[in-house]
Amino acid sequence: MKTESDNTPQNKEITRDDFDFLLLIGKGGFSKVWKVRYKLTNEIFALKEISKLKILDKNIRKNIFFELNILSKLKHPFLLNLHFAFQDLDNLYIVTDYFGGGDLGYHIYQNKIFTESQTKFLIACIIHGLSYIHKNNIIHRDLKINNLVFDSKGYLHIIDFGISKENDRNNYLNTHCTYLYTAPEILLKKNYSFSSDFYSIGVIALLLMRRVFPYNGTKDEIREKMKKTKIHIKEKIGWDIKSKFFIKGLLEINPEKRLGNKNGIKELKEHPWFQNFSWEELKNKTMPAPFIPKENAQNFDKEYLNKEKVIGINTDARYQEILQNENYQIAFDGFYFNKYYRNKGPIIPKNLDLNNKKENKKEDSKGKEQDTMIKVNKPNIKIICEEIESPKPIIVEKKLKPIKFDETEHSSNIVKKRSSNSTKCTKIRINYDYVKLYEKFKNK
Repeated sequence: MKTESDNTPQNKEITRDDFDFLLLIGKGGFSKVWKVRYKLTNEIFALKEISKLKILDKNIRKNIFFELNILSKLKHPFLLNLHFAFQDLDNLYIVTDYFGGGDLGYHIYQNKIFTESQTKFLIACIIHGLSYIHKNNIIHRDLKINNLVFDSKGYLHIIDFGISKENDRNNYLNTHCTYLYTAPEILLKKNYSFSSDFYSIGVIALLLMRRVFPYNGTKDEIREKMKKTKIHIKEKIGWDIKSKFFIKGLLEINPEKRLGNKNGIKELKEHPWFQNFSWEELKNKTMPAPFIPKENAQNFDKEYLNKEKVIGINTDARYQEILQNENYQIAFDGFYFNKYYRNKGPIIPKNLDLNNKKENKKEDSKGKEQDTMIKVNKPNIKIICEEIESPKPIIVEKKLKPIKFDETEHSSNIVKKRSSNSTKCTKIRINYDYVKLYEKFKNK
């Protein structure tokens, strides 16, 4: 019997039915973003709905889990914070903060001309949020005007950690990027670190100041220009000349000479362009924003929302084929997050072959088979005042191959002992020699 406490945000299992879908605010190749209301608390959130079928077709399942893992670790007033994550048969759902001011790219494309004071404020918001990201040993790698979103007070927030990466010595192996904003060392497939994000800040600052990119062209053309051509920044009338040197320092081709390479974010904050800038007021969000966007500036038209099917199941042949595959049922195991209690993190299946019903396995040092899994540890997250014990994680049973058992006779009974580390099985093997002896004894 359920009690009232079972319906609290801490104990409730989150589903799609817990939200009122108010407005479609974004649409991508394999996802939609909705403005929603959480029925239990009447809070407004942004809900990202991602198609499982398209995730598997594009082979980006690892990216989705990695982003969930990063979002669950980070919580900061200048980032897009995660509140819930759950799934159903068709989709994955990520519920985050809702910011109705639109992204920075939208306002630039609407021919908004930003002043120097506005540009300095917006760059400061990015620097402050990025400082927290770097302290958690994460390189964002995708800072661009479309991944910076305004709240109702005019403060910018960093979003989208889809291609973010933890800092390590083998970074040169991962070069996925938005090339117009990407540091030269990444495009040239060299090892990179936190200063690659500083280059992206320089690109954004130059767009706000001059409305141009440092390099234009295709990815290969930009790569060649970086090798041969130095960046020249023209002064803008009415702007402090220090702004030019700040941007030029961030756009340095050599990462060892780039602004921020020696002392990190601190070097950016202490640049002369930010002289007398109150970082403490910015941190506390008591500084009046010089630009405040209109609410719901970037939302889709309501008529478009009415044409969208809020609930729908794909019935094409490819979808049915994946559904019948046993591995599909465990491909998204552990995709769950609830901000109200400590979450131990998803267990992510690795190297799943959706064209083969057998899971890839590896042998441990003792020669026994084990499921090839990666356990991602998430930090303890404490949102409410008092500590809340997390409920026991839900264990999803998986269909495995029949497992052999050792059998010994004890007190005239057959005792079956498991010889595998697995906790569940679907079949057991019977020793028919014992059965024959029993039948012979029974006939006598």
